[in-house]
Amino acid sequence: MNAAGRIGIDLGGTKTRLVLLDSDGAVLDTATRPTAEYGSGSAAAIALAFDIRNLAGATDPEFIGVGASGPVLPDGTITNPDTLPGFSGLNLAEHLEIALDVPCRVDNDALAAALGERGFGAGRDARRLLMVTLGTGIGVAVVDGTSPYTGSDGISPEAGHIPVPGDGHPCYCGLANCWEQVASRTALQRLAVDAATSNAAALGPQEAVAHVAVHPELGRVFHTYGRRIALGLATLLTVHRPDVVVLGGSGADHFSLIEPGIQAGLADRPAYYGPFALRSAALGDLGGAIGAALLASRTTGTGGA
Repeated sequence: MNAAGRIGIDLGGTKTRLVLLDSDGAVLDTATRPTAEYGSGSAAAIALAFDIRNLAGATDPEFIGVGASGPVLPDGTITNPDTLPGFSGLNLAEHLEIALDVPCRVDNDALAAALGERGFGAGRDARRLLMVTLGTGIGVAVVDGTSPYTGSDGISPEAGHIPVPGDGHPCYCGLANCWEQVASRTALQRLAVDAATSNAAALGPQEAVAHVAVHPELGRVFHTYGRRIALGLATLLTVHRPDVVVLGGSGADHFSLIEPGIQAGLADRPAYYGPFALRSAALGDLGGAIGAALLASRTTGTGGA
């Protein structure tokens, strides 16, 4: 089979999305699967390799990139027993390279989303892009020009786990009041369930958010959620001083309803940062997978990051 295109995978705590990109970055095919269906350990890697092979069809991809809910070690080992237990402790890059004989890199999912938005989405004009993904947890990544920021050990910082004002929101990370616990998509869903009618809430958290979004009298939910996002965002703005901030993940689906609360929350905090544009992610649900395909291969040195 002939090599063609790249596979990008967004390996999240709830869903896994796969895309096949051609050499120009166009999406040729996609697939989505609940992450829990993969199982755990090497069996999970084999199941994922099977989905990659099905997506690639009659071609061998030239590269496979995976953005995973972190932390992710530089060798491609995922160390996240809390939100990605089936893949935690697994060197996924090594397993996929052996199974498919294709270079693979696994890195932080927020970094992958940032690369996607920087390359093809809402951050294309950014000098310094701050990406915040609001999903099962909160992911954060910074891209300076086209260069992603990582620690001296090669690991992307887990900036979703920063302390924020308030109390009563303990996190598995050990903080008594963690930004992830108050401002992830999961937190928005809890707010919506509490505010929605009993019938809407009974349908489930995702349906409760949709219900609240079309009832203006319940708009306080999104305003409260926006102010919660601002609690951590103010710190990141102070530290990184970006010129563009992009909010992604399903927690940002109702960006226009959330933004006023964010701006109000930021206005309550000291503004030790410069001017910046606040934008919604342009690539939608596939942004993380598209960005993963842009990760540079540590094996071959090819790629965009």
